[in-house]
Amino acid sequence: MSTLLPLGAVVRFGTFELNVRTGELRKSGMKVRLQQQPLQLLQILLQHPGEVVSREEIRRQLWGESVYVDFDRSLNRAVVKLREALGDVAESPRFIETLPRVGYRFIAAVDGAMDAPEADERPPAIQSRRVVVQRSYVAALVVLVSVSVLVALWVNWKSSPSSLRVLNVVELSKSRESKLAKVVSDGSRLYFSANFGGAMQVAQISTNGGDVVPIATSLDNVEIFDISPDRASLLVGRVMPYDWPPRLWILPVLGGAPHRVGDVRAEGATWMPGGSKILYSAGDTLYVVDADGSAPHRWLTIPGGGRISNPVWSPDGRRLRFDVLGGGNSISLWEAGADGSDPHPLLSGWNQPAHECCGHWTPDGQCYTFQSTRSGRTDLWALRDQPGTDTKSQPIRLTAGPLNMLSPFPSSDGKRIYAIGQEQVGELVRYDSASRQFLPYLNGISAEGVSFSRDGQWVTYVTYPDGTLWRSRSDGSDRLQLTESPMMASVPVWSPDRKQIAFVGSVGEHPVWQVYVISADGGIPQQLTFGTSDLFSPWWSPDGSRLVYSRHSWGDAVITVTDLNRRRETTIQNSQGLCCPTWSHDGRHLFAAAASPARLMMYDMGENKWTELWRGVFDYYSLSHDGSYLYFDSVWQSDPAVYRLRIRDRKLEKVVSLNNFRRTRGANGYWFDLAPDDSPLLLRNLSTEQVYELDLDLP
Repeated sequence: MSTLLPLGAVVRFGTFELNVRTGELRKSGMKVRLQQQPLQLLQILLQHPGEVVSREEIRRQLWGESVYVDFDRSLNRAVVKLREALGDVAESPRFIETLPRVGYRFIAAVDGAMDAPEADERPPAIQSRRVVVQRSYVAALVVLVSVSVLVALWVNWKSSPSSLRVLNVVELSKSRESKLAKVVSDGSRLYFSANFGGAMQVAQISTNGGDVVPIATSLDNVEIFDISPDRASLLVGRVMPYDWPPRLWILPVLGGAPHRVGDVRAEGATWMPGGSKILYSAGDTLYVVDADGSAPHRWLTIPGGGRISNPVWSPDGRRLRFDVLGGGNSISLWEAGADGSDPHPLLSGWNQPAHECCGHWTPDGQCYTFQSTRSGRTDLWALRDQPGTDTKSQPIRLTAGPLNMLSPFPSSDGKRIYAIGQEQVGELVRYDSASRQFLPYLNGISAEGVSFSRDGQWVTYVTYPDGTLWRSRSDGSDRLQLTESPMMASVPVWSPDRKQIAFVGSVGEHPVWQVYVISADGGIPQQLTFGTSDLFSPWWSPDGSRLVYSRHSWGDAVITVTDLNRRRETTIQNSQGLCCPTWSHDGRHLFAAAASPARLMMYDMGENKWTELWRGVFDYYSLSHDGSYLYFDSVWQSDPAVYRLRIRDRKLEKVVSLNNFRRTRGANGYWFDLAPDDSPLLLRNLSTEQVYELDLDLP
C-alpha cells in the first residue's frame, strides 16, 4: 500500500477540496484548519477511497515502527479531529466509516485531479545540446563538490556540539487523576500536584514508576515551586480562590508540619544559591527574603511589565532564568545575571507569539530544557550551554508529539528528563434533570464557550484546546469555521439580530486579549479594541448598539461600554475590581463578578448604583433565558456544584452536585454556561496526564 497522495494532487469530495502541495483543506473555498496528523490521516484514506485501511497500516504510515507513541490514543484523537473538521459524525458518517478494531474507510465520492509534473519546458534540441556541453565538466565538478562537502562536514563537526536526542520514552504512572506541572525530584522520587477528591495535593511517585501517592499534609490546593538544595523540603504556593498571589509555604517531604514563609505571597519561588534565602516573584518583580519571611528586599524588576514565575538558578549560580507572562496567551523565557543585572528575553523572536516556559538545567549546566507550544501542541526543547560562559546554541527539539510534554526536570545524573505527558480532550455535556445524568451534547464535541442565538437556532463555540471559533445550527449541522491559527478565541456571544458574533481573541507577536466582531457567515474578524490591557467577556446590549466588557491591567479590572456607532468608550461608575459583565434582557441592569471578596453584583443603569446579590466562591456565572435567575458553578468549595440564585428574593438552590465530575480547565478557567432550556453545560475532562521518563543521548 503506498504512503501519501502525490505532492501535486488536488482531491475534491463533497464541498471540500484538499491541496496536497500546500497542505490546505478548504470547504466551499474557505480554509479549514487541520493539524498535521489528522491531515496525513485524511491523505491516507483518500489514497484508497472505498477501501478499508487497517489500523496497522495507518500506524506504519503515520509513525513508523521505531517511533514511540501511544498508538490507540493518538489515532483516536486524530480521527476525532478529522471528523470535527469535516463535520462528520461517527454514528451516521458521510465521509469516514469506522470498522471496530479493524480500521477506517473513506465512503464519500472522491474526485481526484493530478497537477502536471513540473517538466523542463525547453525544446528537446536545446536540452540535448546543454547535456553535451555539461558532460565535459562533470568529472571535475564531482571531485570539487565531494571535497567541499567533506570539508564542510569536518568543520561543522569540529565547531558544533553534537545534537541531543531522546533514545527511549517510558510511562511511569498509569493513574487517572489530573496532574499539574511542575515536576521536581529528590533523586529517588518525583513530586508534583495531583487532583485527589477535587483538591490539588502534593503527590509522589518513584523514579522507577509505580503508584501515585499523595503526601500526608494539612495543605491542599497547592502548586509546587521548588525543592530545597538538600532535597528535604518543597516550596509551595497555596492556591485559594480569589486570594492571589498564593501564600508561600515550606513543606517537608519526609514528615513534619508545613509552615508559612512569613506573610509572603508568591507567583513563583526558588531557593537562592546556598539555600539560606528565598527568591520569589510577585507581578513584574523578584524579591529576596530569609527563609522565615523576614528582611525582604527587591532584587529585580523587568522592563515593560509582565508577571514573573518559575525562577530557576543555573548550577554554577551565575545566571537566573524565569518565565514572563505577557498579555493574551504569550509567555516567554527571560535571563538575568547573578546580581539581577541585565534582565532580557532569552529567545527573542524565536517563536511568534512566544510560548516558552518551565525550564531547568541539567546538573552539569551543559543543557537547559524547556517546553514550547506551537500550533496548539507543546514539546520539549533543549539549549546546549557551556558552563562558565554566556555561549548558547540554537534550541534543539527533543519531542514531536503526539502528546503535549510539560515541565521537564532533569535527573540527578543528567541522563534522563522527567515530564508530564498530556493529551487534552474534552467532552461537551448537558445535565439532564429527568435522568439526573450528564449526557453528551452536540455529539460530545471538545468545545467550550458555547453560546446560543436569542432564538436558540444557532450556536457558536470554541474548540478545546486549540481555541478555534466555529458556528453551526443548534443540531450541529451547517458548521462553519470562523477563525484559524495563530488566533486564539474565547467567550463568543451572538448579537441580538443573529448577524454577528463578538469574542475576545489573542494573536500576534505581543498578544493581548482584545474584542473582535465577525459576521456569522464568516469573513475577517474586525478588531474593536486596542491597547496593552487584556479584555474579557464581551456582551451585547439588547438593541445591539453597544458592547460591554471588562478591561484588565495586571490584576486591576474595570467594566467598559463601547458605543459601536460612535466608537466611544465609557467606564461604568464604581466598577473597579469587577469583571465579566452581562446585560439584562430589558437593558436596565448589568450583572458582574467581584473578586475580593467574591460576590455577584447587579448595577442599575438608571440609578448608577451597584447592589450585592450574593457573596461566596464561584467561577463562571450565567443569566437564565427568562432573566429571573443567575446560575453559577462552584469549583473550589468542598461540595462543588451548580447553583441558581433567584434575583428578586436572593433565594439560592443547588441544581446539581459536581462531586466526582472531572472538569476541563480552558484558557479562562473552568467554563460553564446554559443550554436554551437552562440546563447546565460543562466540558467533561477526558484528558490524560501521566508522568514520563525520557532517556537522553548526550554526546
